[in-house]
Amino acid sequence: MDDAAAMQESLRRDVAEHPEEFVVFATEAGANQFMTEHRFSVEMETSGRIMSRGVVGYWQGKTIVVLPWEPLKNFQ
Repeated sequence: MDDAAAMQESLRRDVAEHPEEFVVFATEAGANQFMTEHRFSVEMETSGRIMSRGVVGYWQGKTIVVLPWEPLKNFQ
């Protein structure tokens, strides 16, 4: 597993274990729309390192993340 995949898997675990701490979007477009609609109450993440992990901002004490859907594996 490469670093990007490992980081995304770690974020998936965090979201699964503490869903109340996150606002999750499957696409960057969805996250951007949300942040535009809440622009006066959203704090944008500026660190490229943190953004590369899927964290794009913060809103009302929650972390806004982009976490694309994983394709279903071994689905019959």
